[in-house]
Amino acid sequence: MKISVITINLNNRSGLEQTVASVISQDFRQFEYIIIDGGSIDGSKEFIKMQNEKIDYFISEPDNGIYSAMNKGIQKATGDYCLFVNSGDVLYNSQVISDIAKYNLVDDIITGNAYVKSGHKKLQLVNAPENISFYTFFIHTLLHQATLIRTSLFKVVGNYNENLRIVADWEFFIKALFLHHSSYKSIDLTISVFDNSGISSRTENFHVSLREREDTLHRYFPYFIADYRLLQPRSTYLFLEIIQKNMFLRSIFIFKCRLINKLFKFLSA
Repeated sequence: MKISVITINLNNRSGLEQTVASVISQDFRQFEYIIIDGGSIDGSKEFIKMQNEKIDYFISEPDNGIYSAMNKGIQKATGDYCLFVNSGDVLYNSQVISDIAKYNLVDDIITGNAYVKSGHKKLQLVNAPENISFYTFFIHTLLHQATLIRTSLFKVVGNYNENLRIVADWEFFIKALFLHHSSYKSIDLTISVFDNSGISSRTENFHVSLREREDTLHRYFPYFIADYRLLQPRSTYLFLEIIQKNMFLRSIFIFKCRLINKLFKFLSA
Protein backbone atom coordinates (compact mmCIF):
# COMPACT_ATOMS: atom_id res chain seq x y z
CA MET A 1 0.00 0.00 0.00
CA LYS A 2 1.26 3.45 -0.93
CA ILE A 3 -0.02 6.70 0.57
CA SER A 4 0.01 10.10 -1.11
CA VAL A 5 0.49 12.74 1.59
CA ILE A 6 -0.73 16.07 0.19
CA THR A 7 -0.03 19.48 1.71
CA ILE A 8 -1.52 22.73 0.44
CA ASN A 9 -0.18 26.09 1.48
CA LEU A 10 -0.57 29.81 0.94
CA ASN A 11 1.64 32.31 2.74
CA ASN A 12 2.01 30.20 5.88
CA ARG A 13 5.71 29.43 5.95
CA SER A 14 5.90 28.91 9.71
CA GLY A 15 3.04 26.42 9.63
CA LEU A 16 4.43 24.79 6.49
CA GLU A 17 7.81 24.24 8.13
CA GLN A 18 6.15 22.31 10.96
CA THR A 19 4.07 20.27 8.53
CA VAL A 20 6.98 19.35 6.27
CA ALA A 21 9.16 18.43 9.26
CA SER A 22 6.49 16.01 10.52
CA VAL A 23 6.18 14.34 7.13
CA ILE A 24 9.80 13.98 6.09
CA SER A 25 10.70 12.64 9.55
CA GLN A 26 8.59 9.53 9.03
CA ASP A 27 10.48 6.30 9.65
CA PHE A 28 8.69 4.52 6.78
CA ARG A 29 9.16 5.80 3.24
CA GLN A 30 6.44 3.87 1.44
CA PHE A 31 4.62 7.10 0.60
CA GLU A 32 4.91 10.07 -1.72
CA TYR A 33 4.86 13.68 -0.64
CA ILE A 34 3.06 16.32 -2.71
CA ILE A 35 3.01 20.03 -1.92
CA ILE A 36 0.69 22.45 -3.71
CA ASP A 37 1.50 26.10 -3.02
CA GLY A 38 -0.81 28.89 -4.15
CA GLY A 39 1.93 31.26 -5.24
CA SER A 40 3.11 32.32 -1.78
CA ILE A 41 5.21 35.46 -1.38
CA ASP A 42 6.30 34.89 2.23
CA GLY A 43 9.27 32.62 1.55
CA SER A 44 7.25 29.39 1.47
CA LYS A 45 8.35 28.59 -2.08
CA GLU A 46 12.01 29.09 -1.22
CA PHE A 47 11.66 26.85 1.84
CA ILE A 48 10.04 24.09 -0.22
CA LYS A 49 12.85 24.23 -2.75
CA MET A 50 15.33 23.72 0.11
CA GLN A 51 13.52 20.43 0.89
CA ASN A 52 13.31 19.41 -2.76
CA GLU A 53 15.08 16.06 -2.37
CA LYS A 54 12.48 14.89 0.15
CA ILE A 55 9.43 16.04 -1.83
CA ASP A 56 8.11 14.03 -4.75
CA TYR A 57 6.10 16.79 -6.44
CA PHE A 58 5.84 20.51 -5.88
CA ILE A 59 4.20 23.39 -7.69
CA SER A 60 3.72 27.03 -6.76
CA GLU A 61 1.16 28.97 -8.76
CA PRO A 62 -2.06 30.91 -8.14
CA ASP A 63 -5.16 28.77 -7.67
CA ASN A 64 -8.86 29.25 -6.98
CA GLY A 65 -8.79 28.44 -3.28
CA ILE A 66 -8.34 25.59 -0.85
CA TYR A 67 -10.21 22.95 -2.79
CA SER A 68 -8.67 23.97 -6.09
CA ALA A 69 -5.27 23.30 -4.54
CA MET A 70 -6.42 19.99 -3.05
CA ASN A 71 -7.74 18.90 -6.44
CA LYS A 72 -4.35 19.66 -7.99
CA GLY A 73 -2.81 17.36 -5.41
CA ILE A 74 -5.30 14.60 -6.22
CA GLN A 75 -4.46 14.85 -9.91
CA LYS A 76 -0.79 14.21 -9.16
CA ALA A 77 -1.35 11.45 -6.58
CA THR A 78 -0.15 7.97 -7.53
CA GLY A 79 -0.73 6.32 -4.14
CA ASP A 80 -3.55 3.98 -3.20
CA TYR A 81 -4.81 6.49 -0.62
CA CYS A 82 -4.66 10.26 -0.22
CA LEU A 83 -4.04 11.90 3.15
CA PHE A 84 -4.36 15.70 3.33
CA VAL A 85 -2.06 17.28 5.91
CA ASN A 86 -2.20 20.99 5.14
CA SER A 87 0.19 23.70 6.30
CA GLY A 88 -0.11 24.11 10.04
CA ASP A 89 -1.27 20.52 10.55
CA VAL A 90 1.26 17.87 11.54
CA LEU A 91 1.45 14.09 11.64
CA TYR A 92 1.19 12.96 15.23
CA ASN A 93 4.61 11.30 15.40
CA SER A 94 7.30 9.83 13.16
CA GLN A 95 5.69 6.37 13.18
CA VAL A 96 2.28 7.36 11.78
CA ILE A 97 2.84 6.07 8.23
CA SER A 98 4.45 2.84 9.42
CA ASP A 99 1.62 2.31 11.92
CA ILE A 100 -0.96 2.83 9.18
CA ALA A 101 0.85 0.28 7.01
CA LYS A 102 0.34 -2.37 9.70
CA TYR A 103 -3.41 -2.31 9.07
CA ASN A 104 -4.93 -4.36 6.29
CA LEU A 105 -6.72 -1.44 4.67
CA VAL A 106 -9.26 -2.29 2.00
CA ASP A 107 -12.05 0.24 2.61
CA ASP A 108 -12.68 3.42 0.63
CA ILE A 109 -12.54 5.81 3.58
CA ILE A 110 -10.49 5.14 6.71
CA THR A 111 -10.49 7.54 9.64
CA GLY A 112 -8.21 7.66 12.67
CA ASN A 113 -8.02 9.91 15.71
CA ALA A 114 -6.70 13.47 15.74
CA TYR A 115 -5.78 16.10 18.26
CA VAL A 116 -7.19 19.58 17.67
CA LYS A 117 -5.16 22.61 18.66
CA SER A 118 -6.18 26.26 18.69
CA GLY A 119 -3.39 28.69 19.44
CA HIS A 120 -1.94 27.92 22.84
CA LYS A 121 -5.05 26.18 24.14
CA LYS A 122 -4.87 22.61 25.41
CA LEU A 123 -5.03 19.89 22.77
CA GLN A 124 -8.33 18.05 22.52
CA LEU A 125 -8.52 14.49 21.21
CA VAL A 126 -11.18 13.76 18.60
CA ASN A 127 -11.76 10.04 18.25
CA ALA A 128 -12.70 8.51 14.94
CA PRO A 129 -16.39 7.56 14.93
CA GLU A 130 -16.63 3.77 14.99
CA ASN A 131 -19.96 3.79 13.20
CA ILE A 132 -21.32 6.55 11.03
CA SER A 133 -24.80 7.53 9.95
CA PHE A 134 -26.28 10.62 8.42
CA TYR A 135 -26.47 11.95 11.96
CA THR A 136 -22.67 12.04 12.05
CA PHE A 137 -22.59 14.53 9.20
CA PHE A 138 -25.74 16.31 10.21
CA ILE A 139 -23.73 18.03 12.93
CA HIS A 140 -20.11 16.95 12.52
CA THR A 141 -17.80 15.68 9.78
CA LEU A 142 -14.69 13.54 9.35
CA LEU A 143 -11.41 15.38 9.80
CA HIS A 144 -9.58 15.09 6.49
CA GLN A 145 -6.28 15.47 8.39
CA ALA A 146 -6.92 12.04 9.91
CA THR A 147 -8.75 10.41 7.01
CA LEU A 148 -7.35 8.24 4.25
CA ILE A 149 -9.36 8.40 1.03
CA ARG A 150 -8.88 5.80 -1.68
CA THR A 151 -7.46 7.75 -4.61
CA SER A 152 -9.63 5.96 -7.17
CA LEU A 153 -12.74 7.05 -5.22
CA PHE A 154 -12.32 10.58 -6.53
CA LYS A 155 -12.91 9.25 -10.05
CA VAL A 156 -16.19 7.72 -8.89
CA VAL A 157 -17.51 10.51 -6.66
CA GLY A 158 -15.74 13.43 -8.33
CA ASN A 159 -13.14 15.83 -6.98
CA TYR A 160 -13.85 18.51 -4.40
CA ASN A 161 -16.46 21.07 -5.39
CA GLU A 162 -14.50 24.27 -6.02
CA ASN A 163 -17.66 26.35 -5.86
CA LEU A 164 -17.72 25.76 -2.10
CA ARG A 165 -15.40 27.79 0.12
CA ILE A 166 -15.51 25.73 3.31
CA VAL A 167 -17.47 22.45 3.20
CA ALA A 168 -16.38 20.71 -0.01
CA ASP A 169 -14.72 17.90 1.96
CA TRP A 170 -17.93 17.48 3.99
CA GLU A 171 -19.91 17.35 0.73
CA PHE A 172 -17.50 14.76 -0.69
CA PHE A 173 -17.91 12.50 2.34
CA ILE A 174 -21.71 12.50 2.31
CA LYS A 175 -21.79 11.93 -1.46
CA ALA A 176 -19.30 9.08 -1.18
CA LEU A 177 -20.93 7.39 1.80
CA PHE A 178 -24.64 7.96 1.23
CA LEU A 179 -24.99 8.26 -2.54
CA HIS A 180 -22.22 5.95 -3.73
CA HIS A 181 -22.29 3.68 -0.65
CA SER A 182 -18.53 3.75 -0.21
CA SER A 183 -17.12 1.55 2.53
CA TYR A 184 -15.88 3.05 5.80
CA LYS A 185 -13.61 1.91 8.61
CA SER A 186 -12.28 3.58 11.74
CA ILE A 187 -8.89 2.70 13.18
CA ASP A 188 -7.73 3.34 16.73
CA LEU A 189 -4.65 5.29 15.72
CA THR A 190 -3.86 8.96 16.27
CA ILE A 191 -2.85 10.26 12.87
CA SER A 192 -2.49 14.01 13.13
CA VAL A 193 -2.67 17.24 15.08
CA PHE A 194 -5.14 19.57 13.41
CA ASP A 195 -4.57 23.32 13.44
CA ASN A 196 -7.97 24.78 14.30
CA SER A 197 -7.12 28.31 13.17
CA GLY A 198 -7.96 27.81 9.48
CA ILE A 199 -10.74 29.37 7.44
CA SER A 200 -13.34 26.74 8.29
CA SER A 201 -12.94 27.27 12.04
CA ARG A 202 -13.18 31.05 12.14
CA THR A 203 -16.29 32.42 13.82
CA GLU A 204 -16.90 34.94 11.06
CA ASN A 205 -17.20 32.10 8.54
CA PHE A 206 -19.69 30.06 10.54
CA HIS A 207 -22.69 31.41 8.62
CA VAL A 208 -20.94 30.60 5.32
CA SER A 209 -20.40 27.03 6.46
CA LEU A 210 -24.05 26.66 7.47
CA ARG A 211 -25.29 28.09 4.20
CA GLU A 212 -23.04 25.83 2.14
CA ARG A 213 -24.13 22.78 4.11
CA GLU A 214 -27.77 23.74 3.73
CA ASP A 215 -27.37 24.22 -0.03
CA THR A 216 -25.63 20.85 -0.29
CA LEU A 217 -28.38 19.05 1.61
CA HIS A 218 -31.01 20.79 -0.49
CA ARG A 219 -29.23 19.64 -3.65
CA TYR A 220 -28.68 15.99 -2.71
CA PHE A 221 -30.91 15.23 0.30
CA PRO A 222 -33.92 17.59 0.27
CA TYR A 223 -35.78 15.71 3.02
CA PHE A 224 -33.15 16.78 5.54
CA ILE A 225 -33.32 20.48 4.93
CA ALA A 226 -36.20 21.23 7.30
CA ASP A 227 -34.31 19.71 10.22
CA TYR A 228 -31.02 21.30 9.28
CA ARG A 229 -32.54 24.76 9.33
CA LEU A 230 -32.89 24.32 13.08
CA LEU A 231 -29.13 24.74 13.23
CA GLN A 232 -28.93 28.49 12.82
CA PRO A 233 -25.86 30.22 14.31
CA ARG A 234 -27.59 31.41 17.51
CA SER A 235 -29.37 28.16 18.23
CA THR A 236 -26.73 25.61 17.23
CA TYR A 237 -25.13 25.04 20.61
CA LEU A 238 -28.43 25.20 22.48
CA PHE A 239 -29.88 22.63 20.10
CA LEU A 240 -26.88 20.32 20.51
CA GLU A 241 -26.97 20.68 24.29
CA ILE A 242 -30.65 19.73 24.42
CA ILE A 243 -30.14 16.74 22.13
CA GLN A 244 -27.11 15.50 24.06
CA LYS A 245 -28.70 15.84 27.50
CA ASN A 246 -32.09 14.38 26.65
CA MET A 247 -31.76 10.68 25.83
CA PHE A 248 -35.32 10.45 24.51
CA LEU A 249 -34.96 13.37 22.10
CA ARG A 250 -31.56 12.16 20.98
CA SER A 251 -32.94 8.69 20.27
CA ILE A 252 -35.78 10.12 18.19
CA PHE A 253 -33.40 12.40 16.30
CA ILE A 254 -30.94 9.61 15.50
CA PHE A 255 -33.74 7.21 14.57
CA LYS A 256 -35.19 9.73 12.13
CA CYS A 257 -31.80 10.33 10.50
CA ARG A 258 -31.12 6.61 10.14
CA LEU A 259 -34.61 5.94 8.79
CA ILE A 260 -34.28 8.58 6.10
CA ASN A 261 -30.77 7.37 5.30
CA LYS A 262 -32.12 3.84 4.74
CA LEU A 263 -34.83 5.28 2.52
CA PHE A 264 -32.23 7.05 0.37
CA LYS A 265 -30.20 3.85 0.11
CA PHE A 266 -33.30 1.94 -0.99
CA LEU A 267 -34.30 4.55 -3.57
CA SER A 268 -30.79 4.82 -5.01
CA ALA A 269 -30.10 1.07 -5.08
